[in-house]
Amino acid sequence: MSELQNLRDRVEELEALIGMRLAFEDHRPLGFSKRRAQILGILLNREIATRDFIFTAVWGGESNVCDKIIDVHVSKIRKRLKMFGANIENIHNVGYRIPEADRKRLKAMLENAA
Repeated sequence: MSELQNLRDRVEELEALIGMRLAFEDHRPLGFSKRRAQILGILLNREIATRDFIFTAVWGGESNVCDKIIDVHVSKIRKRLKMFGANIENIHNVGYRIPEADRKRLKAMLENAA
């Protein structure tokens, strides 16, 4: 097995451990872009997602992109989720979360759409 394949396997293992394993294709029924779908996947799989965690997971942490872009993406996701009666809450100085009831409803809806 090549070193590259070993690294890919390790990344997949780590993603599963941190709860990011929803592929962005799973969110296409909601019409999200790849990055927004990744952010939604993180929010659906974690009780609370810090801005740093989202930035590192989606942009690799080392990017020319300002971390304020997370706020823009979350705002757009929030608007779309309102159509489904779900919300993203800000946790002051921590990050974001989707309330448990909303998370369960969204996960069920995404599973049915797949």
